[in-house]
This record gives sequence, structure tokens and C-alpha cells, in this order.
Amino acid sequence: ELLSRVIKDVPDNADALKGFGFCSFIEKDYKNAIVYLEKSLAKVSYDFYAQLDLAFSYYNLKDYDKAKKVFRKAIEISPSYAESAEFKKILGERREFSSLYADAGWSYYVWKDYDSAYRIFNTVLTKQNKNGWSALMGIGYVYSQYRLYDKAITNLEESLRVNNQSKTIN
Repeated sequence: ELLSRVIKDVPDNADALKGFGFCSFIEKDYKNAIVYLEKSLAKVSYDFYAQLDLAFSYYNLKDYDKAKKVFRKAIEISPSYAESAEFKKILGERREFSSLYADAGWSYYVWKDYDSAYRIFNTVLTKQNKNGWSALMGIGYVYSQYRLYDKAITNLEESLRVNNQSKTIN
């Protein structure tokens, strides 16, 4: 009831919209959760928990393309989520989400947490051949940050070699 009053008095209140979205999510009313969470995120796009609830709402409605896009945004905000048991369960259920794990490495890289980026990229290499080229490139970038240029070049060249979408430049 309090959230209803806040929404009525201040319809653009991101926290109230998120609260309504969360309540709808808890009640398994995923369609309404999506409506409120999208409105909240239109106001405050960097809210990790709103992104996460939105991703799970799409996931529970089996709209996996939208879920994947929103999970990616959540991981950009908090890359450590990709290492959680909850997210690893999703990776086990939906193999097409595996690229999100590599995205966490890139998010760590952007945040300048090179040790975590390196750890994630190495995990990708050992478990996911499909995204290996991206992980090799990430490791090359990490090595360059540590001024290990020989290793950086080796990994970047290997990344280009295994990426069948690479184009040669004449």
C-alpha cells in the first residue's frame, strides 16, 4: 500500500517502481515485474538488482534472448555475479548463455581488476572452446597491462588464429 501511494504521488520514483517490480517478481507475476523494472531502469540504468530481477523475469517467461541481454548488463555492473552458484546453475541449464561468463572477464578488465579478468578468461579457456578466441584476446590484453608483451602478442595472435570470423587486411 505504501508503494502504491508513492507511485501515485511520484510516478517516476525509480525505487518505488523497482519495489513494485520486485513484489511482482516474488509473486511470480513476471509480466508485471518486467513493466515496473523496465520503468525503474529507464530512470536508473545501473541498478544491479533491478537488472537481475528483470533478467530472471525474462528467463522465467522463457524469453532467453532478452534474458541474456539483461544478464549481460547486470554482469557489466557486477562481474562477480558471474561466479555465483546461482548464475552457474543458469549456465548449466542454458548453454547459449556461456558467452556471458567471458563477458564477466571483460567487465573485470574494464574495472581494471586484471587478476579476476585473467582468472575468468582462463576458466573460459578450460571449459568453453566456443569462446576461446575471446578469452585468448582477454588474456593478451591482461598480459599487456602487466607489460608482459611477449605473452600478450602470443595470446593475441592465437586469438586471431582460432577466430574463424577474423578477416585479413590487405
